[in-house]
Amino acid sequence: MKRVLAPACALACALASPPSLSAEAADAGPKRALLPVILNILPGLGIGSFAQGDSLGGFIGLGGETAGLSLAFFGLVYSYVGIIGAIFSGMSGEGGDASVERLRVGEDCMIGGGILWAGTKVFEIVRPITFARNFNRERGFARVTLSPRPAPGLSIMLSY
Repeated sequence: MKRVLAPACALACALASPPSLSAEAADAGPKRALLPVILNILPGLGIGSFAQGDSLGGFIGLGGETAGLSLAFFGLVYSYVGIIGAIFSGMSGEGGDASVERLRVGEDCMIGGGILWAGTKVFEIVRPITFARNFNRERGFARVTLSPRPAPGLSIMLSY
């Protein structure tokens, strides 16, 4: 129990109190949204939002994905219990109404969990873009900046 509890407490403390940055380091430049979106899609769990500095978006992503996957997994296990119950009740000659009800409940949980997970994924794609756009707008960064000297080619910096 201590082997599990100590790392869990350390992880909770690390997530609850992110390292503080100075105001100069936080305002060094415009926020980008590409890497946070990729991190929110591939590993998921709000990691991209946490990396961008958006704790609220990160916790919503973490909670939504965890709840959705947990609900879908519960529905899958509950359905298997219903299937096994239907098999045994059919062998004994009893009615399998309770087993059919378990299948329906399990199916509903799987569908609800899948919808919650998919909705959270959509949120995790949109949130870093809107967070970067609002951050850049509040600090006065331009949306598109053209460099004054086109050295070998015209360089364009896009920020959301």
